[in-house]
Amino acid sequence: MPDTPTARRLAAPAIPKAAALALPLVLALGFCSAAAAATRSPTITFFFGLKRPEAKAQAAFFAVQRPGSRQYRHFLTVRQISVRYGASSSTRAAFMREISRLGLSVRIDPSGVFARVSGTVRQFDRVFKAQITSLAGNAPNEITFSLKPGASLTLPADLRALVQDVVPTYAHSATPSGHLTAADVDAARAPRRSGTWTGGCEQAKSTGAFSYAQVRHAYGIDRLGDGSGAAVAILNVAEGLLGQDIAANARCFGYPRLRTRTLRSDGQTSDFGQPTFEPEEDLAVIRGMAPRLRSLTFAQVWSSPELWFLGASHVLDAPHLPDSFSISYGECERMIRGKGSTRATRAGADLFDALFVRLGLAGVGTYASSGDSGSTCNGLPYAGIAWPASSPYVTAVGGTRLTLNRANERTNEVVWNDTLWTPASMGGGASGGGFSIASPRPPYQNGLGLPGHARTTPDVSASASNFPGWPVELGGTWAIDGGTSGSAPLVAAAMAVLSADQQSHHRPTIGPANGLFYYLARHAPSTIFDVVSGTNSYSPKVRGFRARRGYDLASGLGVPQFAALAAKLPEPGCCP
Repeated sequence: MPDTPTARRLAAPAIPKAAALALPLVLALGFCSAAAAATRSPTITFFFGLKRPEAKAQAAFFAVQRPGSRQYRHFLTVRQISVRYGASSSTRAAFMREISRLGLSVRIDPSGVFARVSGTVRQFDRVFKAQITSLAGNAPNEITFSLKPGASLTLPADLRALVQDVVPTYAHSATPSGHLTAADVDAARAPRRSGTWTGGCEQAKSTGAFSYAQVRHAYGIDRLGDGSGAAVAILNVAEGLLGQDIAANARCFGYPRLRTRTLRSDGQTSDFGQPTFEPEEDLAVIRGMAPRLRSLTFAQVWSSPELWFLGASHVLDAPHLPDSFSISYGECERMIRGKGSTRATRAGADLFDALFVRLGLAGVGTYASSGDSGSTCNGLPYAGIAWPASSPYVTAVGGTRLTLNRANERTNEVVWNDTLWTPASMGGGASGGGFSIASPRPPYQNGLGLPGHARTTPDVSASASNFPGWPVELGGTWAIDGGTSGSAPLVAAAMAVLSADQQSHHRPTIGPANGLFYYLARHAPSTIFDVVSGTNSYSPKVRGFRARRGYDLASGLGVPQFAALAAKLPEPGCCP
């Protein structure tokens, strides 16, 4: 089974749940070895979400992506976003005064959404009446810290009016500085590569996967350019990739040298260098769709989901913003937002949402995998969808199986469901989709004729099947990978190519794309290929959803026709 975390629940450290928290809290630790922690008090950093005009920011986010609005595609600088939609100057000043009075140091994040407060564990124990313990994490050289079971954390009275988000999990570097096999597949019935292999080395071709140029042509991406000037950021959760694999991928497909950068998370003293299929597939698909990409950013975060928001914060704080932010990871939404979730995870998700909003206001679209477990909640025996794709501030990308003719033009495209040939227990996956249990239906989804008032996923879809899959190089070996962990970076890269094309004509980037996708589905339906066949049924215990004309919970609106979409782009609004 492809090592795509959307196809499984990413294992978080076994951190004790904090009981009776006064508020949710997020923490990360500066460097201190595990051995030293026993003899001296480590230095840690708490992340406090500050009171801020979130409803006002969300309204602006929806307006900036809505064709016809005065604000459509009129983006702001990070400084402007911080001033308009971050904590007020009085809140910031009062928070900093109170933290200094308590003997701790503080730094407000440039977004104005949260603050970093630093001190020793003993100081935090004293100030917040907390009892903090530590244990090994599941990432290389990771130590995670949490409240002891039964302990609580109390905010001083003067801070309560200034803080709205808290998550009691932190991590730091403890030291400075299974895939499909032939036996798992019904080979006699499984589809093979269609179309004509175009470009790429013999090792990649021999996998039987699509070449990236084939799909670039089928989706009309090649008619928009080669991605010159485009930039994409990728979230990496406790995973990395090797420079030699980046180089091998470039040699195979004839790409020019790529400028990359790695943004480390708070408390991280060295890159996550262990190569795994998730970041390798992200790299391969993004470069495949945008072969002359200007830059690729790896935003690395710790494995605990409540800390993932830090990746978005570092992308927003970096000197140069990307056009797209791609997330190929997913958790069962119930674990993050449901009744059984902790205040920590809910607060971390709220901060993630706040930063998605601000990335959108700055002109960055975020794309997340809708999941590889069909209508189930990451393979569990009940219905549900994947988070963070469930966020209304993200484009949720589902999966399809694409068939091409000899000219690499589409002859058919159906809902991705590899369980037809490979059982779920052996790695077969299906396009994630369904109803959110927490997020209300966003404005762009009004009028779809769906029951209830909840956010639904996916929004759009793209090629995801392992039959034929994508050729991915990992540590000198070529193999096939797939899933919505591939379709999300595909759409992210294609929209970055479109943004670069727009900028070459002195027009603004696309930014968050859901408003555009849903608008075009209504007013220019030829810009989206409507997937009308297939189902995302994954488990006999959970009812799946069938594709149908128009929007459905297996393929969303369908597959963007990127060249046609570019030809029908609405004019930007008149006013910032």
